[in-house]
Amino acid sequence: MGKKVMMGLVALVAVIGVAGIGFAAFSANAYVNGTATGGIAEVHFSGAPTVTNIGYTSCSVGFGSYQDVLSDPNVMTITAGAFAPGDYCQVTETAVNGGSVGLTVTSNGGAITGISGGSGCGANEWTISDSGPAFGNQAPGATFPVTVTIQLNSGAGNECQGATASFSDTLTGVSYA
Repeated sequence: MGKKVMMGLVALVAVIGVAGIGFAAFSANAYVNGTATGGIAEVHFSGAPTVTNIGYTSCSVGFGSYQDVLSDPNVMTITAGAFAPGDYCQVTETAVNGGSVGLTVTSNGGAITGISGGSGCGANEWTISDSGPAFGNQAPGATFPVTVTIQLNSGAGNECQGATASFSDTLTGVSYA
């Protein structure tokens, strides 16, 4: 072999050796030991609502007509009517963090799921308000009120007279612990 080839091989071995040492010097493994605590995250309505009707609106709330607490306990669905412009229905319900971990609770703010009667009366004629949507951090076992109101706007036209609306409010809890 020639002197140049030999010098090239020595240089190549030196570069590979430095790279290997550099890789070894800057490589590391880290092991983390810890514990995790599990729990149950559950938020639901208690099933004992208070209803306020304003105007001629019928807003009856009960287990059969508004929710099945056993199968879908975090969704409150209410059907109210017949509305005249300006009438509203307000439902206050107690919600519970029934789990074993603290939860940050939010709601979807209420959503219209159906309108009947009142020919030509659309969703934009209604206002839904919710005492949420953020109920903050709730410790296990904590109770807190949720108030949802649906109103046929006072400026709605006569075509909305007698309309009935259905709406739902859904609670969601995310562990903060």
